[in-house]
Amino acid sequence: MVHQDGPARPTGGGDADVRHLTARFTPDPAEVAHARRAVGDALAAWGLADESPLVVLAASEMVTNAVMHGEGDVEVTLGAEDDVIRIEVSDAGGGKPTVRSPDRSGEAVGGWGLHLVGEVADDWGSHVED
Repeated sequence: MVHQDGPARPTGGGDADVRHLTARFTPDPAEVAHARRAVGDALAAWGLADESPLVVLAASEMVTNAVMHGEGDVEVTLGAEDDVIRIEVSDAGGGKPTVRSPDRSGEAVGGWGLHLVGEVADDWGSHVED
């Protein structure tokens, strides 16, 4: 399910240009590709294709983390207002993501995702809702 609010293109005028996308995915690893596509398509429609590679990378890593370690459906919320892009990924798991030390030997899978998010995002964090 993908739901998009607001104008798909900048509207001009005195008000802030706000664009919004909400998409829900099942907790299936194959859905990560659908999440990447939804984020990339929204950014392109909003005229923000230049920002797409890094935002899509961050979204992909966060959705993968939610699918692998969370519970229930995964919701992706993408917003763009003026020159700020915000992406949120949530699941019903109730736990906080843990930044792990990645295995540099190449023998183990995982541990790099949140490091990548930290590198491409100006700021990031997590919170647990009751």
